[in-house]
Amino acid sequence: MKNEEKIKVFISSKCGGERLNFDKLVEEELNDKKAIANKATKTSYDLVRRALKISLENTGFIKTYIFEDDTASTSSSREDYLYKLDQSDICLFLIDNFGKDIPPGVLTEYNRAQQTNKKSIYLFLNHPNYEETIFQKNLTSADGIHYFPINDIREFIDKGYEAVIDDIIEKYQKYCRGYFDGEQKETSV
Repeated sequence: MKNEEKIKVFISSKCGGERLNFDKLVEEELNDKKAIANKATKTSYDLVRRALKISLENTGFIKTYIFEDDTASTSSSREDYLYKLDQSDICLFLIDNFGKDIPPGVLTEYNRAQQTNKKSIYLFLNHPNYEETIFQKNLTSADGIHYFPINDIREFIDKGYEAVIDDIIEKYQKYCRGYFDGEQKETSV
């Protein structure tokens, strides 16, 4: 590739799950396999982000930021990840409805993306036993951001990859067809 500049993708989701002591988890929930499976599903975000990063970077034209790859710094973690978000071209949010509230770090990243008008893609893991979150409902208005629901945490990898690539291609096609040259063309519904 001649041009060394790459499209920068920032992946936002809750993190830290793989650092849990799964042996202790299994001992605590020994008689309830479903509870073990549910807790394991809720903690797979680190693995999902890593697989998604590899998949996107294998295109050769995308550079992906995930929190776990950050190095030691004189700045706080918050300062570092917000700087990386500011430098990104696209934010990919991986969110679930397992709790009523969004994790504080993800909420901070969402607010920053909104403040800076960052192009953002949202994927929601919907557990059928839980209701949609208020956050998810707020995105569903007629002028709201389109999001994609998924039913299995592993879908974040393929659907995240597809969403980013499809969005890049669509933006380029709109550019080539004159949608970004001052007068926005109306799209037919």
